[in-house]
Amino acid sequence: MSRSNTVSVDILDKEYQVACPADEESALTTAARYLDQHMRDIRSTGKVIGLERVAIMAADVEADSAAFALAEVLRGTGIAVDLPTGGAIGKRLKKADRAGI
Repeated sequence: MSRSNTVSVDILDKEYQVACPADEESALTTAARYLDQHMRDIRSTGKVIGLERVAIMAADVEADSAAFALAEVLRGTGIAVDLPTGGAIGKRLKKADRAGI
């Protein structure tokens, strides 16, 4: 079993300390850089304000991507998969914004 290390990652100019196995530090820092850039891209549109909302939108996009990738793998095995159209969380968030919630 790998020893756990604490790794410092920066996401949207905020530093986070994350524990992870020593042999996974590189993957963690790569994922953090990817997430940081994705969240910066979302924030730069000017359509999403606030760290929490940017994080929710990034998570929504990534969840959709993962679901569609899994669906493709399952379809390759002959399992039929029916996924709703993407961005469900983001759509609800936008609807709440329009309603002033």
